[in-house]
Amino acid sequence: VFRTEGRDICFAREEKWLVYDNSLSEVKEFDSWEKVLEEYSRSSFCPQIIFFERIDPVSEAAGTEVTV
Repeated sequence: VFRTEGRDICFAREEKWLVYDNSLSEVKEFDSWEKVLEEYSRSSFCPQIIFFERIDPVSEAAGTEVTV
């Protein structure tokens, strides 16, 4: 979650990159990280909360994910 210019913006990745902007009250979909950068690279982001997922490499190789 980032704050910029009075807006809160949240980036998430499922099959596509999802970006929620509270000033627009909508979720935008992007096919690639490069497209996200094109849209938001000129903003001055200030991270507020960072979430991440750790994928166990052994489970990933076996085709199952383990999140912590």
